[in-house]
Amino acid sequence: MDTLAPTHATRKPLDLGELRSLAVATTGFAALGLVAGLGSDDPASTIPAALLVDVGALALTAPALLVLHQYLGLEASPADLASAMGTAYVRAGNLALGLTPFLLFFSATSGLAAGLFALLLAVVGGSALIVAAKGMVAAHDDRTRLGVLKLRGLLLTWCGLTVLIGLRIGLSTLGGV
Repeated sequence: MDTLAPTHATRKPLDLGELRSLAVATTGFAALGLVAGLGSDDPASTIPAALLVDVGALALTAPALLVLHQYLGLEASPADLASAMGTAYVRAGNLALGLTPFLLFFSATSGLAAGLFALLLAVVGGSALIVAAKGMVAAHDDRTRLGVLKLRGLLLTWCGLTVLIGLRIGLSTLGGV
């Protein structure tokens, strides 16, 4: 009856260090949005803006990436791909937190905060895409020419879709900022 036992390893729950990293990243996105709204009429509306634009774009395109990845017959496991996206989220959130004092200066001293906020969202989102793509490339064992071409095509398509969705969310969210 041992043949009926599951062949996959059991996953361990998130430890406190991973939860702390997720909390810091989420705080970074929220802080960037809060600081951008300091000079606006409705600062509460900009707090979730960074989360909606960058995280929303990643979250809305992740299922398409996972499905197309499996459809193309590429070698990495969905768990490895999800891990690469999680790493990208944490690093992008940390970058957002690091850019918050820079945006705070512009929010307090000039009327350029809204434009700079949009630019910083693009920088943070672009860095998230780069980190996620590098993690996904590292997760692949298939180094044949066809496998590499499939992976590059998939990643380029996914990055393009993520940018378009991020722009759409950004235009809807930041239209009033």
